[in-house]
Amino acid sequence: MKFKIIQLDVILLCLTFYEITLFTHSFYLTYKYIVLSYLFIKYIPTFFKLKQVMIPTALYGAVNVISSIINHMSDNQIISSFFFAIQVMVIFLLCDRFLAKNDVIDLARIVFVLFFIILMINDAMFLFKDYRFYYPSEVYFVGNKFIVSYLHCFTSALAFLLCSKTEKMFTVTEGKLRFEAMPTKIFAFGFSVFSLLICRQVTCSTGVIACAMLITTMILPYFIKKVISREKIIIIFTAAINFVLIGCYALVNNSFLHDIIYGYFEKSATWTGRLAIWEIILTKNRF
Repeated sequence: MKFKIIQLDVILLCLTFYEITLFTHSFYLTYKYIVLSYLFIKYIPTFFKLKQVMIPTALYGAVNVISSIINHMSDNQIISSFFFAIQVMVIFLLCDRFLAKNDVIDLARIVFVLFFIILMINDAMFLFKDYRFYYPSEVYFVGNKFIVSYLHCFTSALAFLLCSKTEKMFTVTEGKLRFEAMPTKIFAFGFSVFSLLICRQVTCSTGVIACAMLITTMILPYFIKKVISREKIIIIFTAAINFVLIGCYALVNNSFLHDIIYGYFEKSATWTGRLAIWEIILTKNRF
């Protein structure tokens, strides 16, 4: 596949997702707003082609902006909420245009290569900079520990996607272990293990769990992967997660779960104060 302008647009858009800390915050915001404005103007003609997605997204963006104004947010926060809506719409518009002439694997490959390069720079700096990995507010090349961890998880998932065309990672024939698509699958598996170690190094428990689940999924038999990838299963799983979130207060106060959360992961049973924050926000009942 020859390099095209739309591929450059995908790269420009992806670079608006994460703030490289080598540059100032003002520089990042300027870049982000200019790129999003350029892409939105360029791909806006397909807005009504995707009206079932774009109109609710635009309404969601409008609610964000109005809410920011009503709650007397700063001008920067109002502008930020506006461009967040633009960013979400640009993702849909650009992906629709890209996938009209390309395969989803082509899109995944571009995003994977870009994020892989960023992560290799980020992780290489661990060897040369005296980071305080135990310090929650430590800032790395690509951001704080959560951004480093989640970007590793996402990039590992992309690597998994790129190697998923082969149904089996390995087969056993006549008592001999034979690997299928060895280079790609072993790289995806190895990168996921590496990502898990990075998440552990920056002390992000969520990233460790996510990478562990991804690694487990990689080695599952193909027929199980096929079952858990069905839309109905995903909907049921998502509904279960939401049910757990609704009843999270009761769950985390269960003595068995409390021991796991506090003892093994060394986390607060209130999700580091999140439950208290949500309780305050929900009782305010603000628009």
